[in-house]
Amino acid sequence: MLILFEMPLFSWLSRLLLLACFLSWPVAAYAQAPYKPKPENVVPDTIKKKEPDRLLKGLQEYSKRRSLPAKAVKALFSFNRKQQQDTGLDPELINYTFAEHDYKIVRNIEIKTLDPFGYSLDDSTRGPKNIFAKAGNHIHIKTHRGRVRNKLLFRQGEQLEPQAIVESERLLRQTPHIQDARIRVNELTSTADSVDIIVSTKDIFSISGSGAYNAPKTMGVIALNDLNFLGLGHQIRNRVWLGIDDLPQSWQYRGGYTVENIYRTYITADANYFNDYINEILGFSLNRQFYATTTKYAGGTAVNWFRVRSFLTDSTQDLQFNTKDFWLARSYKLKSYNLGFENPGRLIVGARILNINYTALPAETKYLNTTLYLGSVGYSYRKYYKDRYLFGFGRTEDVPAGNLMTLTLGYEYATTRIRQYLGVRSSFGKYRQRFGYLYGSAEFGSFINQGNWEQGVVNTEVLYFTRLYNLNGWLIRNFFWNRMTYGLRRDPGEFVQINNYEGIRGFRPGSLRGQSKFTINLESNLFTPISFIGFKLAGILFTDIGWIAPPGKESPFSQKPYYGIGAGIRFRNEYIGLGNIQLLIAYYPRIPAEESFNNLRLYESSRRYYEFQDFYYSQPTVAPFR
Repeated sequence: MLILFEMPLFSWLSRLLLLACFLSWPVAAYAQAPYKPKPENVVPDTIKKKEPDRLLKGLQEYSKRRSLPAKAVKALFSFNRKQQQDTGLDPELINYTFAEHDYKIVRNIEIKTLDPFGYSLDDSTRGPKNIFAKAGNHIHIKTHRGRVRNKLLFRQGEQLEPQAIVESERLLRQTPHIQDARIRVNELTSTADSVDIIVSTKDIFSISGSGAYNAPKTMGVIALNDLNFLGLGHQIRNRVWLGIDDLPQSWQYRGGYTVENIYRTYITADANYFNDYINEILGFSLNRQFYATTTKYAGGTAVNWFRVRSFLTDSTQDLQFNTKDFWLARSYKLKSYNLGFENPGRLIVGARILNINYTALPAETKYLNTTLYLGSVGYSYRKYYKDRYLFGFGRTEDVPAGNLMTLTLGYEYATTRIRQYLGVRSSFGKYRQRFGYLYGSAEFGSFINQGNWEQGVVNTEVLYFTRLYNLNGWLIRNFFWNRMTYGLRRDPGEFVQINNYEGIRGFRPGSLRGQSKFTINLESNLFTPISFIGFKLAGILFTDIGWIAPPGKESPFSQKPYYGIGAGIRFRNEYIGLGNIQLLIAYYPRIPAEESFNNLRLYESSRRYYEFQDFYYSQPTVAPFR
């Protein structure tokens, strides 16, 4: 739902909001306590326990009264502000916590699965206290222990390999229907040659749904999703649009079904269907990634069918085509020069075949049946940190760090041409507890046709977020994100965009197009200690700036930038399958001609804006131009 406001605003307001957004960055520095040396063998923690502020203290005191409103406040709000655990851990402490148990025999594996509401992995005495939590747990189907066991990289009766416990815990946390996981060795029963391992997981409430109704257009939207169907870990996604008036087809549908880790192979099967009358897409895929640092083989295959309605091309013939994709990669362990420790770096080689076959073409089109052969060699080194309040609201998050470098060569055989491809990519990620996280990448790719470079692109990206600061229980983290795409001799009709998720929040797709772009995003997040029936609240200040090359220009800096300055609130319940719920308001001094709003816009968004880029090798690919 979009609510548009049209009102004249003076330029001083834009400068004031811009200044406020930038000032939110250094403010957090005053909250940082002076550095004091910590005793050895003590895991540092970036979050310190503080006394509640006056507002929350007053609300908490009110909830202790015997009146009915006070009891309602006590049932709906949470005042528990216990110290967070496992934040800002040093990676070496994570990696070698269980080193003393390497190569011991796993005697027994005990698996405990917890319902989503009221329970804690850190405190076994906690349980649901109100009727809402108990009712939610009652209708929730817990994850089957067999699904948890399938994710583990160690087996009962076999030797415990190095890193197996840490990697297994990370894989469980990254499972969509699991909120958090802990794996520990039972030190009371461990011996010199064998260990007992306890695996504890906590589910999220996997079923979610939403709906919306636009009265002026008599159009409605219904969505229903389940991330853990019948406790089996299967994912079902459905979204239906009804009552559409401006198309011959009054409905639209998007849906999918995903099965992860089939029979302990870590192969994921995925089926998807989309139909909005203009486009109809059906696809199936099987994929296995380098899910752990020790994985030797990865690969996948995918088949997709596409249909594009003909009225877009002034022809009576629809555009129909299909794609067939296959790839395979092998990881090789590198020699270690540090006695007693395995080299975490991997040399990886991979190959891919992608075929595009057009079965129906409109008149006077230049689409070509194409087969693309790609081969690549790469180096991957990765490790993970634990922290909280990055993209979530308190759940344990794994922060990837390391290096990834790839060289890709290929041949494209089309109906009327043969050309080569060359691509190189390098990326790195560093994380320090007091500095924060820094990610950078650079990529170049281009086809070569009879000695001429064409359809080339240069991509760069920088992502930085600060450490977490504490202002009496109100937590602050700041983000900086820069992306650049520069097109080189692109074909007519190819363009990049600046839109809601590609540069400036609030801009619609298609409003800004060009051959090159440069965007900067600044954001400050204030995580509050307020919790309402499981939903936690954060405040947001942001500034988005984007330059784009107009038609006929190559440099994106040939004209003034577009930018938006805004603020908003973000809700999230970590115990259910819903994503973030955001309400944002932004001011835009300069509006693209294709946009219908004027200067000020209030809108909602549920998609996460920032994303981590992991450092595992994926399939060989052509550098994206978007």
